[in-house]
Amino acid sequence: MSTGGGLKLTPRDMLKVGVLFLNDGVWNGQRILSKEWIDKCGHAFGPNYGIKIPGEDLGTVGYGYTWWTKKYEEYGRMYCALGWGGQKIMVFPDLNAVIVFTGANFKSKVKQNRILENYILPAIK
Repeated sequence: MSTGGGLKLTPRDMLKVGVLFLNDGVWNGQRILSKEWIDKCGHAFGPNYGIKIPGEDLGTVGYGYTWWTKKYEEYGRMYCALGWGGQKIMVFPDLNAVIVFTGANFKSKVKQNRILENYILPAIK
């Protein structure tokens, strides 16, 4: 899902996209996306590992089919869609969780991963 910066979603709509991916492409009992596509989005493709995204504090990540991927030792696999200024849809299949961030941090490094690792993930595990 690439929109070139023109997609405008509410946090609730962002969550719906994340839940669709968390549920392997099924929404309200109806298949919207194939499970194979979801799997390709949620895993790094080919040599796309060890990438540092400018302006992000995620550390090194992989890249799947338009989704960034990361493995947390304690929380399992995560894949996320990133938007400009700090918008994030983060899917944690091992935790059965979707976390959404919104923001408008256009001039400095986004620091949401620190909040995620120090507060949100320990609270939901």
